Amino acid sequence: MLMNLIATGDYRTQGQLVSALQAKGQDVTQSSVSRELASRGVHKVAGRYVSPAGRGLPPGVVVLHAAVARGPMLVLKTAPAVAPMLAQAIDEAGIAGILGTLAGENTVFVACTPDADLRTLRAFVSHPLA
Repeated sequence: MLMNLIATGDYRTQGQLVSALQAKGQDVTQSSVSRELASRGVHKVAGRYVSPAGRGLPPGVVVLHAAVARGPMLVLKTAPAVAPMLAQAIDEAGIAGILGTLAGENTVFVACTPDADLRTLRAFVSHPLA
């Protein structure tokens, strides 16, 4: 209930949150609300309480491109420590239909559009895709 209040209201003090929760039948105190806020990562931004998701991105972090992958999701396996290099090479190749990659230690996930021509990616990585 606390997170719903924060998401839908403009609460500037813990006292306001306590009053709102008590009005909804919750038996809370300022100290219990304070502990709950801390445990859920709630902070004040511009003078009001916001959930972690409501805070937005940290300063300097900018999303350069966003896309929804509705096509195939490919999984490519590599030798240990090679996946980041493979993912970067695929990203930089600009292959049509490839939205982006995500690399681990030895695995690369490739997100594609529904109309992606996987033959181009197959030729690029020189490995037949099953």
